Amino acid sequence: MAALLNWSRDSSVSLFERIQKKDESPSSSIGLKGFIYSIKNNLNHILNTHPGTAQSAVTLGIMDLNDATGSAIDIYQNIAKIIQECILNFEPRIVDVKVRPLPNEDQPLTLFFYVEAIVSFQEHQRLISFNLHLDNDHRYYLDMNNVI
Repeated sequence: MAALLNWSRDSSVSLFERIQKKDESPSSSIGLKGFIYSIKNNLNHILNTHPGTAQSAVTLGIMDLNDATGSAIDIYQNIAKIIQECILNFEPRIVDVKVRPLPNEDQPLTLFFYVEAIVSFQEHQRLISFNLHLDNDHRYYLDMNNVI
């Protein structure tokens, strides 16, 4: 519990990692690659959680999109906004994020997004970017191979 109380926005590990005690000290230096990997893991957790399943944070996650109505462009824009808000609310190491829909005619049942985020790392801010897609099983997948 002490790890949760001593955590700051500049921490290099996520809440999930602190709870699982994957890091003994919140201020340990894990390097940029480990930092990005930690963010990716946390985003996988929060984006694949549905609101109401976490008692301590009932708004954690992305709502079920089965009931989405409207045109494809409206749905894409709405989902991008929901993803952006979820990331800003539940990944405190990201200080700014832009989520842009990327329609893909080759895979119409998969929703693709491009995400650019500014992260706070060792008292500096750094831009990272990654692709995100939601498949027909309603699971979000991140590709963080592109670190700018």
